[in-house]
Amino acid sequence: MSEPNSPLSNKNLLAGDFDGDAVVACLSAHPDREIGAALHDKNCIQGVDNILICEALYVNKTSPWAKVDEVEVTEILNTLRGIAIANRGLELISTTGTRRAGHEFYVHARAHANCRRCRGKIAAAMQGTKPNDRIMYFCPTCQPGEHPQPLERAARRPASQTSR
Repeated sequence: MSEPNSPLSNKNLLAGDFDGDAVVACLSAHPDREIGAALHDKNCIQGVDNILICEALYVNKTSPWAKVDEVEVTEILNTLRGIAIANRGLELISTTGTRRAGHEFYVHARAHANCRRCRGKIAAAMQGTKPNDRIMYFCPTCQPGEHPQPLERAARRPASQTSR
């Protein structure tokens, strides 16, 4: 295994020689960082975007604001990698397994819609500091823990973008 920040370790999620151990080590080097923010760190992991992160954290019932040392990083990486591989090369991705318009995602761009698991309301809140902050979508019930005040108005994916 290569060192966490070694140029020899492959941190690209879609790479055949993906080095999950190096990614876990890199993320774990900052245990007090929020997992949602940590997964955006291109020095630790590559090939992920906000959609994948929101969805993988939901699947793993993990709040984006949970600290790295409070979560199962390996399980989250396995979920991220599985979603990324399942959607490789697709123009319109789906994390739910359904490509029907409006049913592609569990939480991403679904603020104020009903959670597919508990029927509560999906929330959205900003994570990070400007100019690198991002909107994180989550279910406060299924992804328990501390989180910032949800946004009153948050983007929802228009049907025209989900059914090309």
